[in-house]
Amino acid sequence: MDRVLHFVLALAVVAILALLVSSDRKKIRIRYVIQLLVIEVLLAWFFLNSDVGLGFVKGFSEMFEKLLGFANEGTNFVFGSMNDQGWHSSS
Repeated sequence: MDRVLHFVLALAVVAILALLVSSDRKKIRIRYVIQLLVIEVLLAWFFLNSDVGLGFVKGFSEMFEKLLGFANEGTNFVFGSMNDQGWHSSS
């Protein structure tokens, strides 16, 4: 129940902020907003509660872990062991 309340509260805050900064409130089409919210909820459910969705998220996670590993290796190549030793001033 807390998650639903948190979702509704966050949605209300974002909607109020969007209305406050909107230059022409009459052009907002509520039907499109509702359709996009339904799509967002369905995608969130799919990615978090189905085996296929969780596999997809896990694949992305592994890809970014590998990317961060490459970045770490590049940092070690450029800066050598300075990363392990830290920076110390001589004064």
